[in-house]
Amino acid sequence: MALTNIEKEYEDFVKKNSWLLIYYKICREGQSQNLTTIEAKKPHNKHLNRYRDVSPYDHTRVKLNRIERDYINANYVNIPRANRKYILTQGPLAATMGHFWLMVWEQCCTGIIMLNRLIENKETKCHQYWPGEVGSESIYEDVQLAVTLISEQNKNYYILRKFKLQDLESMKTREILQFHYITWPDFKVPKSPTQFLEFLNDVRSSGILESSGPPIVHCSAGIGRSGTFCLVDSTLFSMESEGVNNVDLKEILKNMRTQRMGLIQNTDQFRFSYLAIIEGVKRFDPNYKEAEEIYSEVDVSSSETLNIDPSCAPPLPPRGASLETRPCFGPLPPVPVDSIQDDLCSSSDSSEYNSPSRFGHLEDDKKEESEELQEGPTLRVKAGTQNLRRPLWRLSTPEPEKKPKKPKWLPISIIMALGIFAIGFIYVYY
Repeated sequence: MALTNIEKEYEDFVKKNSWLLIYYKICREGQSQNLTTIEAKKPHNKHLNRYRDVSPYDHTRVKLNRIERDYINANYVNIPRANRKYILTQGPLAATMGHFWLMVWEQCCTGIIMLNRLIENKETKCHQYWPGEVGSESIYEDVQLAVTLISEQNKNYYILRKFKLQDLESMKTREILQFHYITWPDFKVPKSPTQFLEFLNDVRSSGILESSGPPIVHCSAGIGRSGTFCLVDSTLFSMESEGVNNVDLKEILKNMRTQRMGLIQNTDQFRFSYLAIIEGVKRFDPNYKEAEEIYSEVDVSSSETLNIDPSCAPPLPPRGASLETRPCFGPLPPVPVDSIQDDLCSSSDSSEYNSPSRFGHLEDDKKEESEELQEGPTLRVKAGTQNLRRPLWRLSTPEPEKKPKKPKWLPISIIMALGIFAIGFIYVYY
């Protein structure tokens, strides 16, 4: 069976080890339109953002109607060719849980897709915005809404919850489904595309993606895992209607990134999107037979790591930003470093992950590669507080043992001693 275009593209990226460069190019093009985040930066709205470097673009932000201030950290993400419209948002803060439910009510949403745990790596990534026990109710007086947990079902790798959302002004009620995926690590990807596709299929079967109101998709920041989910779903849906070879994943991602900043946070998530789509295409093929596939498992533990990422925040802890400081993929092919620094992620937005200074160490890597060509392979060694590089042959070849040098003053001492002895002998004898 002939390879599809997306399979050929995947194999080409693997062969050339070009994941990082392709991802950088997408980031740069997505940021070149100088999209603004003015509303998010206003002093009275800053405390409503979970992370200081993740702000909603002004032209696609969701606006609240019932309360005095209309701000919430959420964006519409529309993919017309897939007939998909999502709302991507951050995990609610303690102060924004009512705002979150007001958005659900005003946007006529019937489903919530939650892709993170409440606490990850001992950090709160999202406040629990629903009642803790079946039958219990939470009332949000600031927005005049009440939420009741009707049922909760554990589906092994995700939890399905059903809520009753009631407007206390009109006393009208709606039923809301929440698909809570609990096995997706922060900044990383699911272990298996197969499991993720089963989750996606269950979400699709519920009908919340096709309802009149857009589904709300969130993780902690609403950009990494949320962006991956929407990219895979919309690309697969486009392929079903237009044909597998008529859809370009990269173009869909570029379009998505003009609607909410930072979607797909690293190259692991970018590569996983390809794997999930390749596997999804086969599963949606009526001739597909269950078999052992080369793309069925993703071993993220073996991912190469570089200390670079175009979507970065200051070091953790404390967790003040969402964009990862430890990105993921291996050595760059030989390309001009200056062009990457000059062009990458240029934008008028002040988000820290746009700063070219974060890639300054690429020049150091280039210098080290040059040294390796001259002296052979090198190894990092620590001397005091400094990290140095030493040629491997210098470390592996022991230096010849040095014989102790005789003191320079020894011959002079002997001569002086003989002279004193001679003078004493002459004095006594004569």
